Amino acid sequence: MRILLDSNVYEEVRSDSVLSDNLEELRRILEDAGIQLDPRTLSLDVLGDIADSYDFIITENRDIHKASNKLNIIDKMLLVDEALQIFRGY
Repeated sequence: MRILLDSNVYEEVRSDSVLSDNLEELRRILEDAGIQLDPRTLSLDVLGDIADSYDFIITENRDIHKASNKLNIIDKMLLVDEALQIFRGY
């Protein structure tokens, strides 16, 4: 399984301790499951090009989430909290 983590999330976690804790828990869960996050800078320009390379894309950018709907890849898009809820079962 391949998961892209928008590296811009790291900017967001600096100002949100809950998001920071959730991201750390998610990273631990995925590491324990043998799944690595691929941190990359995600933008609207590259979203369509890289979406096929990943099973899931994690970002807090709401504009990217909206654009993913138009590209029919909304099912791959997750917020950090959504990803944490999904992968807690792994």
